[in-house]
Amino acid sequence: MQITITLTEAQEAALFMMGKDEDAQQSIAQSTFASRVRGDFKQYRKAENRVNTAIYDDSSRRGAKWPVSKDEYLKTQAKDSLAILAEL
Repeated sequence: MQITITLTEAQEAALFMMGKDEDAQQSIAQSTFASRVRGDFKQYRKAENRVNTAIYDDSSRRGAKWPVSKDEYLKTQAKDSLAILAEL
């Protein structure tokens, strides 16, 4: 996936004054974005159990038949998100 960002004039001026070439700018953008995603995902993980419990319960009330118990579902979701966090 590729994401395009738009710099403010001040950001462009700062990068120019610091002598950051295109590779350095790309590195800054990637590390900044990675840090933000990691931080946001950590916040998601704090609410994950509550959100996934609601998903399971709501769909069960509507008649969905889950192939696993709620406990198994929550454990799998937590395990999957922990694996993602380890990769971030």
